[in-house]
Amino acid sequence: MHGIELNRPLVWYSRFAWIRFRSTLSPGHLPKISFRRADIWRLELADYDTAVMFGAENTVSAYVTVNAS
Repeated sequence: MHGIELNRPLVWYSRFAWIRFRSTLSPGHLPKISFRRADIWRLELADYDTAVMFGAENTVSAYVTVNAS
């Protein structure tokens, strides 16, 4: 799983939160998760099966419209 965020402090927060959370899981159940900073508008999403986007409704709608064609 990959987390992608433009805001650098949110990337750092996500990494820190994952480190704290994974310590509660047993070693055999640790999924590989990474977080990186990237601009969603310039990212090629064809490599992913699923994308979940959080943001203002008009921004999400604009992204879906642009990338649907």
